[in-house]
Amino acid sequence: MDLHNDYIAMINILEKEKDIYQTLLNLLKDKQTCVIQGKVDDLRDLIMKEKKTINESVTIAQKRVDFINDFCERRNIKGVNIPLKDFVGFSPEPEKKKMDTLRYDLKNILNEIKTVNRQNKSLLHFSIDHVRQMTNIFLHSGKEENNMYSIKGKKYIKEVNQKFVNQQI
Repeated sequence: MDLHNDYIAMINILEKEKDIYQTLLNLLKDKQTCVIQGKVDDLRDLIMKEKKTINESVTIAQKRVDFINDFCERRNIKGVNIPLKDFVGFSPEPEKKKMDTLRYDLKNILNEIKTVNRQNKSLLHFSIDHVRQMTNIFLHSGKEENNMYSIKGKKYIKEVNQKFVNQQI
């Protein structure tokens, strides 16, 4: 392979990696919508797609690392697992600009993925806490005193007005 074709191959790998991460980001945003709207079946489907996309991202990231290592080995460049930033740094100008833009895009998408993941984690914890609270309302809505212990090992103290009303109008 000549040098120009090597850089074009790396650009193709980076574009594919960007597409996969963008797909993952879109799935995470869809997952967030499903959590908010309570669409459990759709959430299950998205989780399966997310797992598949994550596997693809791991594969393409490894392909990028292997490509850089192979490139450096063939050109007697010292170092193993050279970061993408360094690889872009010693690339010729037309390809360097394209790879640097792709690297910047990848970094931004990954940061957005982290943000959406944090938001999803908070939403899921809130949903779980809400379900627990609703369960407590159902379990402890009678007039009898409760002598049960909570998950934290503390004795449950019945709160005033913690009754569930089930009436048809």
